[in-house]
Amino acid sequence: GLAGHTTEGDGGGGDFWLDTSDTSTADDNGINIVDAVSPRIGTWKRIYEGAIYTAFYGLDRTAAVNETSALQAIIDAVPDNSKIIYSPGSYLQSNVNVTSKINLKIEGYGAKITLEGTSGAESAFELVGTSDQIEIAGFACIGDGVVANKHRFIHSSSGQTLTNLHFHHNNIKDVVQGISLNTADSTGYLKNVWIHHNGIENVYGEAAGEGYGIHFSARNTNASANIIVSNNTLINVQRH
Repeated sequence: GLAGHTTEGDGGGGDFWLDTSDTSTADDNGINIVDAVSPRIGTWKRIYEGAIYTAFYGLDRTAAVNETSALQAIIDAVPDNSKIIYSPGSYLQSNVNVTSKINLKIEGYGAKITLEGTSGAESAFELVGTSDQIEIAGFACIGDGVVANKHRFIHSSSGQTLTNLHFHHNNIKDVVQGISLNTADSTGYLKNVWIHHNGIENVYGEAAGEGYGIHFSARNTNASANIIVSNNTLINVQRH
């Protein structure tokens, strides 16, 4: 097997097998590898059980390179009923979408996300579409503290359909929103949410959409139900 992805012992090594029946799957730099043999003879496929680690893909873990595109590709590619683990280290990223997933766990124990970007909508995890059983846990996340850049840890805009969400044991600093979930129109809803044991510090801004440590918006009838928020620590949150 391989000793590493880029360097020996970097966590990206492992065993692969050659599937000669597959000459169409794209090289994703982690799970499926296409060698330089021409004509193509198949796809080298990683042998693994359980979680998918970011180390499989050789991502930078020193916060020197923005890995948004690679992280987005990993999340987009995993099937339902998957677990993604950010291998320990520091990640530089901008907005990453979690779109219409079922039973997806994303863990980051030992991982730190540093947000960058000036688009005014930079979420470490933006929940989009119809998702069920999403768990995000164990991260440290730091923004730049600039209100106009709107750095956020977890966010959803109005109109999403989100059920059975579990966010816990994250430490979030210097953002405009910590965890903010919205169902402010007639097409979306938010049900069965558990948010606990998160630390949120330095949340800036005083206008609408700013200064939210933990925030929900549900204006339409029956838009939200069974939301539990417990044992979180909020420090220096400018609104709520």
